[in-house]
Amino acid sequence: MDPLVKIIEEKLRGLNPKMETEEAIRLFRDIFTDTWGFNYADELIPKNELNEFVGRHTEIIKIIAKTNPPEGESFYIVYAKSRSDTVKYRQRLVKDLLDFTYSLDLEFANFLLVLDYSNYWKLVVPIYRRELENAKLNIYVIDPEEGKFRTLVGNLAIVAQELKNLYETSKKHPPAAQIKAIIDEYMQVKPLTEEFFKEYKEYYYKLKGEIKRLYGKRLEEAYRGELPKEIFVERAAKTFAHTFFNRLMFVYFLQKKGWIVEAKKDILRKDLLEIISPNIKNFIKWMYREKEEYGGEFYKDYLRVLFLYAMNTPRSERRDIDEIRNIPSSTVRDIFTYGVPYFNGGLFNHVRVESVDLDKIITSLPDELVKKIIFDFFEEYNFTITEETPYEVEVAVDPAMLGKIYESLIAEEEKALEEEERRVSGIFYTPRAEVDFMCRMAIYEP
Repeated sequence: MDPLVKIIEEKLRGLNPKMETEEAIRLFRDIFTDTWGFNYADELIPKNELNEFVGRHTEIIKIIAKTNPPEGESFYIVYAKSRSDTVKYRQRLVKDLLDFTYSLDLEFANFLLVLDYSNYWKLVVPIYRRELENAKLNIYVIDPEEGKFRTLVGNLAIVAQELKNLYETSKKHPPAAQIKAIIDEYMQVKPLTEEFFKEYKEYYYKLKGEIKRLYGKRLEEAYRGELPKEIFVERAAKTFAHTFFNRLMFVYFLQKKGWIVEAKKDILRKDLLEIISPNIKNFIKWMYREKEEYGGEFYKDYLRVLFLYAMNTPRSERRDIDEIRNIPSSTVRDIFTYGVPYFNGGLFNHVRVESVDLDKIITSLPDELVKKIIFDFFEEYNFTITEETPYEVEVAVDPAMLGKIYESLIAEEEKALEEEERRVSGIFYTPRAEVDFMCRMAIYEP
């Protein structure tokens, strides 16, 4: 592991919702002093520098680290303990800080802001241009309960390395404008989108290849249409792989919001509430731990049952479903029966291509591959349903990003498949519409 990555990750994993404010400040300060080379600072920002609304919702605000370049403006790390997690509060606070740090006279914001909300933190990267009335905020959510820091750690480490290279050459802090240029290059949403798309493609093609290897012959036997068999198998494997990723991603969006299980006293028994409540935001990881303890195959006995029988069936009809009753873990069995909501939008219906039911044929997937998709890919990223606005964007995987990625991959594959079709038989075939993007398909029905 890169030394800079190791330092930053250790500091972030030291965060705890119950820790004292000064201890959290120390951890964040250490990140910027130990890896970015900033100087120690402990300078309270007077409340009279803030507007009345911001002052009422801010418990404490101070500069915790800064640069001291021989010429040009300093760059600051500001820490604020806040009582308000709203766009209005963040915009007004950033506007006050633009004034306080003299950014209004510059072409950029010369600070980063760490917001402390007691149970979680947000690192705010303001994108400010003098001609704009408001700064646009790039936001990293730091939630110790979820523990998904890869994107933030990686981006902080890249900036740290770039600054280290500068220090080795000049032996001094660069001006704030130079630091801001590096931050703008490496800490916005675009690098995340590119990285996610690259990994999505990698695991998607691995899954599609496994489906063709394991089920190619059975798919050929089930197909009665006019297409060449190999073209049909390619389309079937592609469709199932996309559907698998769409279903799994939808679950990740749900668990992010705490919606994957209705943890209410009138729905679940007390013992189930005690087990699932602390695990809702890491539902997939919890389910995998249950699989490790009680056995079974993760896709066939857990994920497939969740997708096709729990999420796709009204709760009143689940008790007699054999697939749910046969889940090796009794806790997962009860959670699927009583706690998981019913989603009736179509994403969890059996997927068919040319009248062939793919979910009926593809019932098992290798544990090792599914484990890699989950723990080496999905669990490394933050997911959010907060889509970009003119004022803020969360640096995380959101439905809008996934829609663009999905469309790009479909276009890439369709071009390749058209060439393959011409090679095989010279025919031109227009496939039926792809499965609608998951968040438009899955409609919550209590």
